[in-house]
Amino acid sequence: MSVGERLAELAAALAEMRAAALEGAMVDLAGLDGAIEDALVAARAAPESERTALLAQLAQLAGELDTLAAALGRQRHAGSQQRAAAAYRATPLPPAASNDNS
Repeated sequence: MSVGERLAELAAALAEMRAAALEGAMVDLAGLDGAIEDALVAARAAPESERTALLAQLAQLAGELDTLAAALGRQRHAGSQQRAAAAYRATPLPPAASNDNS
């Protein structure tokens, strides 16, 4: 697989992860950092004639990472709000003060 194909595959995977996160699904990021590091090493080792095209793909990959991070941030925020609302509903109300002065 060429470096360009690897970068395109990573960008597509990131787009799928973003879509899943926006739908509320849990996203498994295991191995993502290693895959990106491998692609970067391969891009650095690519012939000079391919680097301009690879640079554009790397910029796209960075954009996909940014949008995935934003989607995951929204998902985490929504989850925090849901947990807070559930905790609020589950908290019993204190007993009403009695006005019985007997």
